[in-house]
Amino acid sequence: MATLEYPIKKSKDKDDWFKINVIEYVPGKLSTGDFGASTPQGTGGKTLGTILLPMPYRLPVNSVSTSWDGSTLNPLEAGVGGAVESFITGGFSGLSNYGQKAFDALKGTLTSGTTVQAAQTGAVGAAIAAATGNNPQQFLSRFAGVRFNENVELAFGGMTLRNSQQFQFQLTPREKKESDRIKEIVKYLKINMSPKKNAISSGNAVLIGVPNLFDIQYMRGTEPHPFLNTFKLCALEGLSLDLSDSGYATYHDGTPVSMILTLAFRELTPIYQEDYTIEAKGKLGVGY
Repeated sequence: MATLEYPIKKSKDKDDWFKINVIEYVPGKLSTGDFGASTPQGTGGKTLGTILLPMPYRLPVNSVSTSWDGSTLNPLEAGVGGAVESFITGGFSGLSNYGQKAFDALKGTLTSGTTVQAAQTGAVGAAIAAATGNNPQQFLSRFAGVRFNENVELAFGGMTLRNSQQFQFQLTPREKKESDRIKEIVKYLKINMSPKKNAISSGNAVLIGVPNLFDIQYMRGTEPHPFLNTFKLCALEGLSLDLSDSGYATYHDGTPVSMILTLAFRELTPIYQEDYTIEAKGKLGVGY
């Protein structure tokens, strides 16, 4: 297993590092018993190599988010919801009568000059709108001059993936060994972030193989950093190398005097509460 360090003479026992493990991609297995938390892709792959870089001169902001959306529920929908709830808890014995109450309340709000036919039209229009996916409120407003008093609240909208985490490293080789090491590191990252052309059999390019994955971690000496956040298994979405960081200038062999390496990693899976309880492989700090 290759280990590529830059700078070559950096003290690993005291200083802060950024560690990148290259992980072999292994397809995940879908577990129907634990659907959302099924084995994520890449888990179980062996470590192919390790890259040790100095800490980025500016760390990405540590942020975690979940999706919450505004949700409305009118009495007709509540009637359907009540039926579903009663079916889940005890069959149809406790079927909700919210829907009938909604129709009764609708008739009671009509003025004395409004006919029963108008009431039926509005109620049926709302039911048709709900069945066809249109807005039932518009039908009620048009045909009955009223609207349902909706229940409005913030509802959980599902899991989200964190945005790409971008890291920038300033590379200033001081000797030929470090110049060669930078070339090795950049080429090694490019190789492992690229898909494989002949994924199944030699000469068959109909299917391509998924690129390898990356386990990234802030380090202090030889241990995980005691404060900074941690990351789940990542894909390397982007790599860029600015070869003229301070204007174009090279050493006698053509090596740029200063370069900026930018890496954009993105985690493969969302973050669950349970992840914090199984995080204890030395990856503590502030968590994910």
